[in-house]
Amino acid sequence: MFCSPSTKSPLTIYLESDSFMELHPFQVQGVTWLRSKEAALLADEPGLGKTAQAVVATKSFTPCLIVCPNSSKYFWASEIHKWGGVPKERIYVYESWHRYEEENLFNQLGVDYYIIHWEGLRYVESQLIKRKWGCKIADEAHRMKNRKTQQSKIIRKVKANRRYALTGTPIINSPADMWALLNYLYPDKYRSYWRFFNEWVLAIPRVIAGQIRGYEILGTRNPKAFREELRGVVARRLKKTVQPELPPKLYTTLEVPLTLKERKAYEEMRQEMVVQLSEALEVAAPTVLAQMTRLRQLADGLFLLDSEAPLEGAKLDAVLDFLSDRIGSTVVFTQFVRMAKALHQKLNLGGTPTGIIIGEASAEEREVARDHFQKGSTKVIVLTLATGAESITLTAADTMVFIDRPWSPLTLQQAEDRIHRIGQESETVHYVSIIAIDTVDQRVQELLRKKDFLFRQLFERSDGGLIDAQEVIKLL
Repeated sequence: MFCSPSTKSPLTIYLESDSFMELHPFQVQGVTWLRSKEAALLADEPGLGKTAQAVVATKSFTPCLIVCPNSSKYFWASEIHKWGGVPKERIYVYESWHRYEEENLFNQLGVDYYIIHWEGLRYVESQLIKRKWGCKIADEAHRMKNRKTQQSKIIRKVKANRRYALTGTPIINSPADMWALLNYLYPDKYRSYWRFFNEWVLAIPRVIAGQIRGYEILGTRNPKAFREELRGVVARRLKKTVQPELPPKLYTTLEVPLTLKERKAYEEMRQEMVVQLSEALEVAAPTVLAQMTRLRQLADGLFLLDSEAPLEGAKLDAVLDFLSDRIGSTVVFTQFVRMAKALHQKLNLGGTPTGIIIGEASAEEREVARDHFQKGSTKVIVLTLATGAESITLTAADTMVFIDRPWSPLTLQQAEDRIHRIGQESETVHYVSIIAIDTVDQRVQELLRKKDFLFRQLFERSDGGLIDAQEVIKLL
């Protein structure tokens, strides 16, 4: 997909003259490719430095708008300063409260780069749309795959001469999800979703209770032709190809029995769910997800559902015991804020310097926590999956612990690659999953391995559709 020039290109000379020789050869190749395109999707596997490539490639195409996760705004600012040589005063980082201060946030004198988080788009839509941008970059671009969300619509409406998208987990196995990204890149070519759907998506009507409720996507109508359609638009390199020196991954599962109190509460809730489901033919997917999330919280500890319960439990003890024997640095992930806070509190009280990144922290506070961890000031950092699974580098760690694994295999891959990326110097990286025995934890493990059809129905659908209640009971 990339072409290596036979002679030294102007870009290579430009990089050398500005001391950008830290770029790996494959990254220089990526920069060359991006600069040759007015619109492109860089889909390198997570950890290969897509941010650095994008910064260098777009240095002369300002003003530039960057839309990224809230947790990575200040990381982007530092990368622009480092790789682009841009003074910090020419970089503007938007915070949600800024909208109350000024009306002209995105047309400031002397500012070349504007960075905003995905959720912030809705507050400043009119400002973004009325300006003509030299370049716009959608980081973690898979977030726009649902064409109906407000943030997906807004970023696609922003006008820019150059349009780039970055994601390490492109959903190219489902062409329906690719339409929003392609519409963002080439709005004139990919105007109609349903024209695109009919041309490329192999699907059958989904019939529930005798009525057609959407479509069940089976795959691509013509995979070879679809790959040709994407040639020149999407570029993806894998770690094993361009960075074979990265260490291997080792996986361990620690199975933990619930305490007697936890088991009693868990079984009571599980039985209540079974009774409710037994009385229904169908149930809404969001309802099932909410109920199963409550079961997962109980499996993590009673204190997640009872604010007056003591901060104790089988999983919490298991994590603390595991970390007590650790010499190196460790990243710990959980889905639940209260679990993250409990572990953070316990570790610091026990004398283990620990950082934390959760949703209520500002982007600047998150970057400070990350920086302290990377420099070794803290030996453990605790993150929620919602705030730390994307666009953050934590290569100081050689071990990652999942107190509870995410529902989605894509989220799991994103999280794992926070430590398995350029800059990792350990001989191996370790992934440890804490699993509560005889709970929904084990079902999630099985479903992640099988990529079960029902799993996709439950956790990857956003239309609130109905599913078979008896199939849900099997998960419990």
